[in-house]
Amino acid sequence: MFMRKWPGVLIAFEGIDGSGLSTHSKLLYEYLTSIGYQKVYLTKEPTNSPIGNLIKDILQRRTSNLTARPDLMALLFASDRIYHLFYEPIRWNNKIIKGIMRALEEGFIVITDRYVYSSIAYQSIHDKKNNVRLSFNDVMRINWFVPDADIVVFLDVPLSICLERIKNVRGIIEAFENIEYLSEVYNNYIKLLDELKNKNIHIIVVKGVDEKGDVRSIDEVQDEIRRRVIDVLRHEIID
Repeated sequence: MFMRKWPGVLIAFEGIDGSGLSTHSKLLYEYLTSIGYQKVYLTKEPTNSPIGNLIKDILQRRTSNLTARPDLMALLFASDRIYHLFYEPIRWNNKIIKGIMRALEEGFIVITDRYVYSSIAYQSIHDKKNNVRLSFNDVMRINWFVPDADIVVFLDVPLSICLERIKNVRGIIEAFENIEYLSEVYNNYIKLLDELKNKNIHIIVVKGVDEKGDVRSIDEVQDEIRRRVIDVLRHEIID
C-alpha cells in the first residue's frame, strides 16, 4: 500500500523521444475523464513558460547563442520545473489553481508528459564536446525541491523505432537525437527505474514491441497502460 503524500495522484510518463509519450498521456487523460474521474489534469515538460520556450528553442536549434550542453539544460529544466510545480495556471470550475503541487493537494490526478526523471536520464551524460559530465546525483541535487511521482509509466520502445517516428512526425531531429546519445539515455533510464523501485513509487514498464519484435499498435499499448494504471488507482492508491 502506498504512503500518500497528497490527496491527488501524480502520474509521470517517461521514455525516449518518439516512444509515444504525448499520444499515450493524452489518451490516458481522455480515458480517465470518460470513466468518471472528474479532477484530471494533463500537462507536460518543458512547459509553455518563457523558460520552457527557451528550452524548446535550444533543443530545436532555433537559437544560435546557446547549445544543449547538459549542465545548462539541467539548470533550465529545473527552473522550468519550479514554474510547473508552483506557478502553472490550472483552470478549474471558474477558478485558477497555481501549480501542479496545489492541484495534487486538491485531489487531482495529474498526468505529466515528462517529469524530473527525464532530466536525470537526459542530462546525466558525458558531453565530450564541452567536457561536461553530470552524474545522477548532480542532476538530483539541482532538483532537490521536486517530489517523486506516485506512478511512473515508462514506454520501452527500441531506439531505431523512436528515431524513425521522430523523422516521420517532426521532419527534424533535435539536438543530440542520435543512436549513440539516446543509447546512453536509455541505459540511464533502466538504471534509474531500478533505483526507483526502492522508493515508494509504482513503476509501470510498457513494451512498444511484442515478443516477436513486431511493433505493437497504439490501441494495444494504451489498453495495457489503462489496465495497469487503473489497477494501481483502485487497489493501491485511491480507496
